Amino acid sequence: MKNIYALALLVLSAVPTFAQDEYFELVSEDNFWQSWQSGFFVINAEQYFDGDSVIGDYTYYAFYSVLDIAPDSPALDGWLREDVDEQTIYVRSGGEDKLMYDFDVQPGDIFVVESQLCQAVMQVESLTTATVNGQEREQINFLGDDGEYWIEGIGSVYSVFHPGFIQCNLTDFQPEVKCFYTSGEWYWTNPAIEEPCEDITISVPSTEAPQPALYPNPVDREFKVVFTTPHSGSVDILTMSGEVAKTVHLADAFKHQIDVSDLPTGIYVVQITTENGEVFTSRLIKG
Repeated sequence: MKNIYALALLVLSAVPTFAQDEYFELVSEDNFWQSWQSGFFVINAEQYFDGDSVIGDYTYYAFYSVLDIAPDSPALDGWLREDVDEQTIYVRSGGEDKLMYDFDVQPGDIFVVESQLCQAVMQVESLTTATVNGQEREQINFLGDDGEYWIEGIGSVYSVFHPGFIQCNLTDFQPEVKCFYTSGEWYWTNPAIEEPCEDITISVPSTEAPQPALYPNPVDREFKVVFTTPHSGSVDILTMSGEVAKTVHLADAFKHQIDVSDLPTGIYVVQITTENGEVFTSRLIKG
């Protein structure tokens, strides 16, 4: 039995599995996603892998998002690894691996996704194929009115980093993947998107500058901003509509504690500006 943390898999029935000669990897620095997040206004984003780190016996890859409201400041979403043999993808969180995707499933399997703001129960309805630049890839379709499905090597059609998140029904945060590229070449467009994929318009910046860490995330009352060297500056916490919900000034230190107990539940953009004028952004989930 697989050891499952954030994503619990219960096999309810034994049915024939989907047969495919080749497994297409999602965790790869060749892969690139374009998406948007609708709400009070539209935020365009791009996601990609850049850099790796070895922890124990495994290599993890850094997954970044860059938003069009902050094109020069990529946000580190998390560290992922992929088990090609098991066809599973894990995210490193709290010092342990948490299952994010499992592409070795059968119709009838149930996932209980411990999402950041809600518990999503997802049942596999069927296994079909999606044509991705001439390749036939496995598509996992789930029961429900939200229409979520996963494509092998691409992930959830709604959010690559947050499968099942659409069930949280956050009216001010509805993500959707628009397009997928490999090695700079277009491979797939979401058929639900009416307009064609544009050329890549958000320049992917260098990630050489150390990204400050934010934890815990999701947060209930307080989170910490941790730098690799002491920094002063300010932290602006913005709503998804772009309004500043809170500003905190930072004294010169490695670690800074931010109280957000007065903020309502939701998704926020944290914009950190150092005394040197460096700007970092990251997404914060307030539970």
